[in-house]
Amino acid sequence: MFVRLKIQSISFAKALRAFIRGDEFIVGVGIIVDGELFYDYRPSRHHHCIHEAWLVHQKQIVTESQGFITSEGRYVDRKEGLEIAIKAGQIIPSRHHGNQLYSESVW
Repeated sequence: MFVRLKIQSISFAKALRAFIRGDEFIVGVGIIVDGELFYDYRPSRHHHCIHEAWLVHQKQIVTESQGFITSEGRYVDRKEGLEIAIKAGQIIPSRHHGNQLYSESVW
């Protein structure tokens, strides 16, 4: 499985504030393909996970779900990810649009 841990994966100040408050925050992107989770940490995008899934399965990739990995190790969909990112103060207002979370909205 494709996993790369980077301590600098989130703005230190935002991560520290969320951690101190005990809030969950977004740490990476993830996709589900054939029931298998592929994920990577910031600054990766969903297409990086799709590429890794292709390397593993060697076929055209159709994602069942695209979402995010949280500081609690949970996979969440784009809507729940948006709620978490807003609460943690991670949204970059000038780059956010819609009612779902996109990696561009947080890094």
